Amino acid sequence: MKTIFRNGKIYTMKNQETVNNPLQAMVVKDDYILDLGTEQYIMGKYLNNKCRVVDLREKTVIPGFNDAHLHIYQYALSNSKIRLNAVTGIEDISRRIKNYIKDRNIVPGKWIEGSGWNDKDFTTPGLPEKEELDLIAPENPLILKRACYHVALVNTRALEICQIDKKTPDPAGGKIERDNQGSPTGVLYDDAIDLVENKIPQKNIKQTKELLQQGFEAAARTGLSSLQTDDFLNIKDPSIILQAYQELAEENKLPLRINLQLRVNQAEEIIKFSRQGIKTGRGNIFFKYGPIKIIADGSLGACTAALRQPYFNKSTKGDLLLSQTDLNRLVSTAYKEDCQVAVHAIGDAAVEMAANSFSRIKTINNPRPIIVHAQLGSPSIYQKMARNKVIAAVQPIFLATDWPIIEDRVGTDRSFHSYAWQSMQQSGIKICGSSDAPIEPFNPLYGIYAAVTRHDLAGNPQGGWHPAEQLSVYDAVKIFTVNPAYQSFEEGIKGTLEIGKLADFTVLSEDIFHLDREKIKDITILGTYVGGKAVYKAKT
Repeated sequence: MKTIFRNGKIYTMKNQETVNNPLQAMVVKDDYILDLGTEQYIMGKYLNNKCRVVDLREKTVIPGFNDAHLHIYQYALSNSKIRLNAVTGIEDISRRIKNYIKDRNIVPGKWIEGSGWNDKDFTTPGLPEKEELDLIAPENPLILKRACYHVALVNTRALEICQIDKKTPDPAGGKIERDNQGSPTGVLYDDAIDLVENKIPQKNIKQTKELLQQGFEAAARTGLSSLQTDDFLNIKDPSIILQAYQELAEENKLPLRINLQLRVNQAEEIIKFSRQGIKTGRGNIFFKYGPIKIIADGSLGACTAALRQPYFNKSTKGDLLLSQTDLNRLVSTAYKEDCQVAVHAIGDAAVEMAANSFSRIKTINNPRPIIVHAQLGSPSIYQKMARNKVIAAVQPIFLATDWPIIEDRVGTDRSFHSYAWQSMQQSGIKICGSSDAPIEPFNPLYGIYAAVTRHDLAGNPQGGWHPAEQLSVYDAVKIFTVNPAYQSFEEGIKGTLEIGKLADFTVLSEDIFHLDREKIKDITILGTYVGGKAVYKAKT
């Protein structure tokens, strides 16, 4: 049966001109767009007793939002953990954990997990150490992750269970903070967090599938129809994630379209995936394998992102988690196995290292390499990225949290090259929008708002932070629709609303292209459609 969607303001996003010429109606058949046009044309040609008709009530329709990089499984997991957002220090942390233990009747010995704290909110500088955490829950192993997930606080019980002591070496890609005697302080960085995570009981296949479905439902409520997700973060056994997705796909229980990014730290893992038939682009219209994901540095907030020059008023330059040689080997292996590559790189040293690796690719046709985050750069780095057609998967919503601390981290001069989306775009870099959820909310409207205003969600700073780097509303919508489809080699089937493409679209309460920019964050999602079928409809 055909479905006619009529009486709407349908923005196809095919080009800039479409913003001033919305269509009124669209016909969908078997998941795909059969036709689009004026109300008179569509109704006159297709209306009959075999058609279903949906009245869009003059609301705005755009292509379904596509998050180019997030962690949907970790988002779902985080909902069962202690929320530590906006805590002001150890007293606040203690109060929340004790309430959590009381409310949930947590027994001694059970792991307690939390996330979301940000030391910029602490009234007293410095990070709590294990002795302070021991006073909160001495009989329970405890792990509390910073908002960026690149730093974790653990107590003595957790260190004991995980056998982390003076003799434990720093793992590749991670660091165990130690006191003057060499004993762990309880602060872990990057891959050292896995020393603890790998000892926490993992979810089984059934539990994993249930959590993923919870994540999909939440994402659909924000207008997302496609997710490009790295769900191997702090996961001991990625095969559980793989099996969960494979089963959901086989059972037709994926409401959204998924590209699974494959996090690795060894070339042998890439080869193993390849031998199993796990390669970029393999799959169907609901589930495909995405790029190989490689981590090159930490985060700016934790001062572990790798910089070319030291952090402002500090001696450290952050941490490169692998050498140029090691990164080159991983990238080369991935391309030999016919896989796309995405490199997590936040600091300019890491971004440059990734760009250097990608510049060595000479024999691959259209590899579409990705740098995830690309938070701090420079004109020369952007030019190198553009020459090698490197995609930047950025997170505009990060600005809302980070703008007050960026100058404290890198100083005023370098801050002008942070979140420099307009500069990237003018250099010729294709930008894709994302959230990195659960690090930030995955609501694309928040990302679009931040991209066009350079404000946080409270409207600060006045005039926008480095407003020259603002994007137009059209370009901001494009980085959450058109460009992510290109990133996943799917521009032929989604990203715009055109005849023959998948009928994935989002219905908005307001006309995002002709609305005060400050009100974009307040737009309501009225419906999310995948293949012309509603996976979310707002209650009216």
